[in-house]
Amino acid sequence: MDLTKVQPSASPSKVSPRHEKISDFVLDKQIKVRKDVNGIAVTQNNVILLALGAASRGGIGRLDIETTELTVHHSGTVYRQITVANDGTVLASTRDSIYIYPPDNLEHEHTEIKLDVPVWGLCQTPDSELLFGSVNNKRVYRRRDEQTSTVVKRSNENKLQSVWSLASIAQKLFISDRKKRQVVCTGLDGKFLWRQKLGRPFPKYSKALEDMANDYAGGICVHSNGNVLVCDTPNNRLTELSPDGIISHHSNLDLDKPAYVAANGGFIAIVNDATLLDCTLKVFRQSTTL
Repeated sequence: MDLTKVQPSASPSKVSPRHEKISDFVLDKQIKVRKDVNGIAVTQNNVILLALGAASRGGIGRLDIETTELTVHHSGTVYRQITVANDGTVLASTRDSIYIYPPDNLEHEHTEIKLDVPVWGLCQTPDSELLFGSVNNKRVYRRRDEQTSTVVKRSNENKLQSVWSLASIAQKLFISDRKKRQVVCTGLDGKFLWRQKLGRPFPKYSKALEDMANDYAGGICVHSNGNVLVCDTPNNRLTELSPDGIISHHSNLDLDKPAYVAANGGFIAIVNDATLLDCTLKVFRQSTTL
């Protein structure tokens, strides 16, 4: 059994019917983005934020869902991932820093947090604590009072191979492990709760191909219904899990190597083929029939 759980009554084969599924979302927009994208976020004002990579000369892309107009801020800085905090503050990570921007104002004076560990995924807890992950260190860190401490590290229970993307809701932290192709859930204190494998094992690549390919990306976010959405990249689908780790739905949504996902109450935004300079951004709108 791939799922290790706190509540033994749950089974990974069961489907939870208690909420709308991602299949209830319909394609609203399909946008060619002439950039390489390292991360995505959606604000409550229906603005998509893109963390842009080195091939695009970096920056934060701001794309209005309605007009599809894209503007780039802070070109020259290569961002790894991006998220929107509870109060609308924008958090973006670089190799060794986290930048904090005020809501809806990417040009405003910002705060930079310099770190002594490599940064990748990041999120904010409901209590406004900053958590960030390190891919190869196999750890999640907490930043509090200008001090960095370890929250989660590899163990025999979680079997972490990498920390790619993070999301948090209530008192739970969700970790997308790109190499193990699993989602690991812990408490905000780091206590292991469960882990869920996404599907078939990854194909075995050479080291060079692993460095170039994006077949294990696995971006993750929490939807407004409280469920976890994670990109199952090699299977060309989005997987939805309950907060207890039960896979409630798979949907391909006509995806091609989905790399990153973000959502707010009405939209789900997914980046396909994020390493390409002409990657596709698909925006799904919640059906009005719900």
